[in-house]
Amino acid sequence: MEITWHEDTCFLIKGKTKSLVINPHRKAGKLKGEIVLSSLDSKDFEAVEGSEKMFDWPGEYEIKNVPINAFEAWTASKSDSK
Repeated sequence: MEITWHEDTCFLIKGKTKSLVINPHRKAGKLKGEIVLSSLDSKDFEAVEGSEKMFDWPGEYEIKNVPINAFEAWTASKSDSK
């Protein structure tokens, strides 16, 4: 497995046969992956080449024999830190 960080919260995870992109953004350049996970309100997933499915909601999923357990996580915003 190969994990590449593309700044902010964007990661590319490559397995033997599948690739997964987490929180893609245009600054990362061209990204390729069959599966896209998003925890942000962004439409940049459309820029991921080869993406077949995007998940942006908690739940249990499976795509291309890849099991995904997505759960809701809280992230502090700048206004919360005051």
